[in-house]
Formats: sequence, structure tokens, C-alpha cells
Amino acid sequence: VDSGRIQTLREFCDALSKLPLRFQPGTQWMYSHGVDVAGRVIEVASGRQLDVFLREEVFQPLGMTRTTFFVGRDRAQDLAAMYLVEKDNIVDEEKLGAMCKLRRCDGAQPEESRWFRSSKRVLAGGGIMGSCQGG
Repeated sequence: VDSGRIQTLREFCDALSKLPLRFQPGTQWMYSHGVDVAGRVIEVASGRQLDVFLREEVFQPLGMTRTTFFVGRDRAQDLAAMYLVEKDNIVDEEKLGAMCKLRRCDGAQPEESRWFRSSKRVLAGGGIMGSCQGG
């Protein structure tokens, strides 16, 4: 996915289906790609891409007009900045919020963010973008 070779949920689920289980079900727990697989099931059952299905069947009926998997150039300014805590500067772990230095980790401009994309990709837990105003 990160290399760009896999571009669709179909390709992602096809590749995922060829991988062995990491452990027997019920013996361990870890985050999975279950949501991605469920998204692919929606695509197959509805005959539509996941983003189209969700837009037409969920987001538009709820008035969530700004919710999408893709943030294009016209909406790049909608992206909030992301920050990391610089752990070297933490004086007291219990006072983390008041006593740490934050570093912006997604570029100086919205277009430099990893969440900004020049092309649509709906896969691998890529996430949905929305806003408080207008969904």
C-alpha cells in the first residue's frame, strides 16, 4: 500500500487473502484489516466503490457534505496540523500536557501532509476526512 502498488480495496483484499495468519484465532489479539475487508464486502454486495456507496447511502442523507476519503487541493486548508511530542523534552510524564514541546510532523503547509493526496485511494484504513461544520 505505502509503495503505491496497491490502489484499490479489491487489490488490497486480494493480497491480504494470500497471507498466512499470524497466530491462531482466539490465542492473541491485535488490530486487523477487518474494516477494510468489510468495506470490500460492501463494494461487492452493492456493486459500487466504497466511497461512492457511503457518500450516496450514508453521508448525503445525513447532510455530511464534506466527509470524504480524499482531500483534494481545493480542500487542503481544511486539514488540521498534526503534532508529535518531543520526548527528549518531557520533564514530568504526569504533567505531559503542560510540560512538553510539540513538533509539527506533517509539513509546514497542508499540501505537505500525508493526509493530503493528489489522487483518490480508499483502502488500508486510510481513513475518512470530515469536519465539524457540514460533516
